[in-house]
Amino acid sequence: MAAPSPPPATTRAYRVSNVLAPPTRPASLRLLLSDAPDAATLDDWVVAVNRATAAANAPPVRHLVRLCAADDASYDAQAPALADIEVHDGIKFADGGTPSKDQVAAWLAFLRKVMAESARNGETVAPTIAVHCVSGIGRAPLLVALAYVESGVDPLEAIAAVRAQRRGAFNTTQVRFLADYKGRKALLLKDKDLDRIAAEPDAADRAGGEKSAGPGSKMRQWLKGALRRKPSKTSVASKGGEGG
Repeated sequence: MAAPSPPPATTRAYRVSNVLAPPTRPASLRLLLSDAPDAATLDDWVVAVNRATAAANAPPVRHLVRLCAADDASYDAQAPALADIEVHDGIKFADGGTPSKDQVAAWLAFLRKVMAESARNGETVAPTIAVHCVSGIGRAPLLVALAYVESGVDPLEAIAAVRAQRRGAFNTTQVRFLADYKGRKALLLKDKDLDRIAAEPDAADRAGGEKSAGPGSKMRQWLKGALRRKPSKTSVASKGGEGG
């Protein structure tokens, strides 16, 4: 009797969260968290995120924010599997760490642009944005939690909302960062600002590692000013880099 065929070597079960929906306006954001795909299993990752959005009756993923370095995200952003997804590589910070003020400003500017474009097109829900780091329990959840806080949610409630969908999210440094973070409701947009915000360049492609996001526009200057606060006692990179 012939031996059974081994399972395909490329099959992998990704930890893809349920769709998260911070209470932004006028267009609602839909965010997905996952661990990092690789070149061999990228097709599996796309299947997994499509399944997650379909289960939530959410729009398909059209943006992917890749927070980890190239060595930790070994797939081609131009791969056929990503033909309908735009990959954004501009925001990078240390494993287990927290973003700089410029990186936070770039993330918020990117979300504002996606929301403004959707609202101007008459869409009440923006295309889903997937966010991953390496393990999907540190850097990516941190940015998603910031989206909640900037929608008017209390930081501790934001942490709980993300952890409900991503068990083990955040290390001590990241929890302290969020607890100290002072939101300015940057994701509650006014209709009169939509045209200007939609015309902005894509901030998530230009922020760079720890480099400044650049002087940019009035919107970027407003965001950077709004994010000025007393430095936290916690370090930018946690000791030991707790996965993500």
